[in-house]
Amino acid sequence: MNREFKASLPQFALELALYAVLITAYYLCVLHFLGDSLARLYLHHRRTYAGVALTLIVTQGLLLEVLTRLLLEWLVRRRRPE
Repeated sequence: MNREFKASLPQFALELALYAVLITAYYLCVLHFLGDSLARLYLHHRRTYAGVALTLIVTQGLLLEVLTRLLLEWLVRRRRPE
């Protein structure tokens, strides 16, 4: 393995763990707060459900990316000695 790969491996593992925690929290929140509403929407208004589901997917991706970047920058700054 080259040095660059070895150096980036810990950051990748940290990012992967962070994504896992954030996605699990997001899933549980959506399930808890929107589960019944989404189920009713799916049963009665499928086209609206499709739009809402797509919006949730895109929003999730954007928010998780921004939040992960901010948290990683914060963690890297804390680790570096000044």
